[in-house]
Amino acid sequence: MFPIALTILLAACSTEPGEDTTDRAGSDFTSAASAEDLARLADQDRIDAQFQREALALRETAQREMMREYARYRQASSDEFRLAWDAVYQRQDAALVQHAYASGVSALVAEQETALLQAFWARGRLGHVTDYIGETGQLPAPDYWTFLDEIDLDRADLVDRPAYQALLTEHADWRALALRERAGDAARAGSLQLTTRLAAAGLHQSEAVRCFLREWALGDHLERYGQGGLNGEVEIFARDCPGVAAERLRVERDRYLAQNDGHLVATFHSHDGLALDLHVLAPADLQAGESRPVIVWFHGGRGVRGRWADCDLCEAWRAAGYITVQSEYRLPHRHGGHRSDAYADAAHALAWVMERADRFGGDARRIALAGADMGGDLTVFADLPPDTVRGRLLIDSCLDGDGPERILPDGVVLVIEGGQTRTCLENGNSEYVALGRAMGADIRFEALGAAETDVLNISLAFWDEVFAERASD
Repeated sequence: MFPIALTILLAACSTEPGEDTTDRAGSDFTSAASAEDLARLADQDRIDAQFQREALALRETAQREMMREYARYRQASSDEFRLAWDAVYQRQDAALVQHAYASGVSALVAEQETALLQAFWARGRLGHVTDYIGETGQLPAPDYWTFLDEIDLDRADLVDRPAYQALLTEHADWRALALRERAGDAARAGSLQLTTRLAAAGLHQSEAVRCFLREWALGDHLERYGQGGLNGEVEIFARDCPGVAAERLRVERDRYLAQNDGHLVATFHSHDGLALDLHVLAPADLQAGESRPVIVWFHGGRGVRGRWADCDLCEAWRAAGYITVQSEYRLPHRHGGHRSDAYADAAHALAWVMERADRFGGDARRIALAGADMGGDLTVFADLPPDTVRGRLLIDSCLDGDGPERILPDGVVLVIEGGQTRTCLENGNSEYVALGRAMGADIRFEALGAAETDVLNISLAFWDEVFAERASD
């Protein structure tokens, strides 16, 4: 945005050719604004910019206070949190108003910063509801939502400010959730969250706000799921909201589309019109008539996000001579699926691979499963026929949700706990491994420290062992 002084100066210097630059009284007229006026406006710009920085500091202070209130009232009633959070907001609002009077900030900037603080407060209220429902399973009282009546959610002048954007997206997600509940099965399978987010964006009056929310919805979908589930939405956005954002989304979509090239893509299961695909990627040196071991990979994403290509290790496994089959499975926000649906999809994917392994150079006698976090869960909790899998590799999975009685003891299981955190150790992985061993399962456990992150070498040694066992049968 141009500083006010610069804008006026440009306007003052923009005269038409031949235009008279003297006033009608005959006095000299060389500029639309005096030097004093320009200096005064430049000072005002500096005051406004300083006020904006101080308002941001107030919001950052409020953010720290909000996190403390979240910690105190995470499981408390909505009224308890509301009273505490309202008190934080009122303190910060009073400080902002007092500073506005003392600083000489322009009325427009003062109003905008006050509105941003209010937006931050409203987002805090929405965020607490999300946590509260997650902790207690209960909705707040209906009158809790009346605070939204105080917020203008169609301000084009604030749509480029992060504090306002955060409120818009949080509010859009709540609207999308309500639309999903009303639409039920009518929401298009494969892009459930995207479809309802775009519908929520369409409820706004401001074109700038609608375009921002549509860009956010499409960008988040691409980040979470790639191009899967898209059906022309990017081109429609480019038509309605042309510009840099539309071109950026096109580039991102095309990048994901290109990942489908050069390998076999096949539908392994259809459910209520939704086609689930898997991707068969073979080693570069695979020759016709060969039979290579097959690793079926299930991506991570904590059960709410992820895409088939999310596998940092798969390329190295192919370089070592293994075929990787990277599978989709149903996710709640995209497909409306439940955890049990993901288990069923994993079983369908394995059945497809076993029946068709010879068609893509795979050995149906040498199949193993691998996955990260939720994908790792699928390798041991999916209902699979006995004696079909030679090994299971789980990376950063949390295995406390289902009983170890569901681990099939016919293959070797390696659980790797690595990365930057060790949270799954606290969630029962060690106990899970011990119980599985007591049942006679060959379960191994690698807990990597902060300096021991070579998951690749451990996995390659594991595959060598697993597939060598089968080759000697």
